[in-house]
This record gives sequence, structure tokens and C-alpha cells, in this order.
Amino acid sequence: MVFLIGMLLLSLTALGSFAVDLNMAVALLVLANFGAGCWIAMYLTVAQEVSATNVPTAAGLSGGSGSLAGALAMWAVGKVTHEASSFALPLVCIALAALLASVAGSHVVRHKEESQEFLRA
Repeated sequence: MVFLIGMLLLSLTALGSFAVDLNMAVALLVLANFGAGCWIAMYLTVAQEVSATNVPTAAGLSGGSGSLAGALAMWAVGKVTHEASSFALPLVCIALAALLASVAGSHVVRHKEESQEFLRA
């Protein structure tokens, strides 16, 4: 449920550049930041779902790869916004990344539940 709420709130970033006024843009970004907070709160929980015995390794690999992707994304956002004079595409990409991450997280949780059912049988 936290993944779903976080994804829905983060998806509001896609609407940020289409806001009709500053108040609406700020409200959308505040809600999106709340969604990001949901994701951050779940970070170690997801790492534990990936590997309950190696949480530090799972968290480290996940965090390291996320930092690398973030560094590359910052470069790409700068290039795209400079060329297009708009944040529309990067904001839509944030929404898509949240959707893909929620699908991946849901798969991990579902796979773990299926594995536990198999072990009980």
C-alpha cells in the first residue's frame, strides 16, 4: 500500500509543469515530496524483502546503484531542460520511474509470499 501511495503521489510530478499557477505547482510538488518520503521510509524494508539475511549488502547495492542513476539523471535533466526550456519531460520521467519501481517492489513482495507458501507446502 505504501508503494501505491508513494507512486501515486510521485506521479503528480508529471503535472507540475502544466500547473496553471504557482500555488498549484507548489501544491503538486509538496504532494510529490510526501510521496518521496513514503519511498524513503520503505527503503530498508524493501532491502529486507530482497534478502533478510544480507540487509546491509542489499541496501548498499541498491543505494549505490540509485546514486549512480541519480548522478546520470541530473546530467540528463540539465541537458534536456536546457534544450527544451521546460521541465515537462524530466517530470514525466520521474512519474514513470515511480511506476516502474512500484511494479518491481510489488514483484519482490509477491515473489517472497509465493516462496513462503511453497516452503510451507
